[in-house]
Amino acid sequence: MDRKLALLGVALAASLVAACSSKSVLNEHQLHTLLQCPCPTIAPLASYTLPGEVPFAGIGNAYMGGIVTGPDNNLWVTEYDANKVARVTEGGQVTEFSVPDVGGGPAIITNGPSGSNTLWFVDLNLNVIHTITTAGTIVDYSLPPYDLTNGNLQAIVLGPDGNMWFSHDGANIIGVMSPSGTLLNTYNIPTLNSGVSFLLVGPDGNIWFAEETASKIGRITLSTQKIDEFPTPTANCHPKNLVIGADGNMWFPERDNGTVAQITTAGVITEFHVESSPATVLLRRVTTTADGTLWFIAAASSPPFNQSEVGQMNVQGVGLNMWSFPTGWPQGLTVGPDGSPWFTDEANAAVVRL
Repeated sequence: MDRKLALLGVALAASLVAACSSKSVLNEHQLHTLLQCPCPTIAPLASYTLPGEVPFAGIGNAYMGGIVTGPDNNLWVTEYDANKVARVTEGGQVTEFSVPDVGGGPAIITNGPSGSNTLWFVDLNLNVIHTITTAGTIVDYSLPPYDLTNGNLQAIVLGPDGNMWFSHDGANIIGVMSPSGTLLNTYNIPTLNSGVSFLLVGPDGNIWFAEETASKIGRITLSTQKIDEFPTPTANCHPKNLVIGADGNMWFPERDNGTVAQITTAGVITEFHVESSPATVLLRRVTTTADGTLWFIAAASSPPFNQSEVGQMNVQGVGLNMWSFPTGWPQGLTVGPDGSPWFTDEANAAVVRL
């Protein structure tokens, strides 16, 4: 779509939101289609506030980037600035657990080995990987004193070998830790200052990862320990998290490119533009639901932080819907215990259920 038309659409949308129904924070419009009044709306099923979270004051404040459905079928959310982890039931009961480490900054969180009733999360401020049981008991596993001046721990995932795989931006490595907390191995990323971040066990059983700074997708083939890197077609697009789509391929948002991209296990990347926002609204995360569709969130990168969006597309790359989210700032995204998309809303210190 022509970029001038996109900007015109956003300007018109912004003027219409206030005039339309205020009963919902999600204002529906078809992808690449201008909002019409009266606005067709879709309300989130619920929005649950995290009472201990730090009030939102812009990017870098009140970071709530980690959210996952835990082994207890509750949502688990990390509260970076509050140094807490929250458990949120489907019905909205919130319990917050303080991380005992002074100066800790919990971030991406994931499930541990099956049957352990334990979740694992990385720390943005410390060279520490934490675990938390579904009862709220937190244990720390310290890492070597990696350089934190140029980056930090980014993500963690359970590998097909039963170990926990993590990425560390500052050290430019992917590491492997046993379920007992022993550091087993590290892999140096071939590209210097790659910005290694999100991890995924691919449909081929290998470890796939995003390199945000280098704008590449990487793969560690477990059988050979070999690392391959696949540059995105568009440079400086900053790929974010990876998910497996219903088509058996992997998908990821390109933060600065208005694009959700597909990558095959052979490393072939195809980009699908979903942009309907100004350049200040950037893609954050993507997930896939049981109906086979992909959901993505986008948030403003500069004040007034009020042009966020939620979108839906199919695995043919066709945009299905787009909703404006004018009062929120989405960051983390997952599929909840009910099969619906859930995301963290930093602006309102809340977890939103679609």
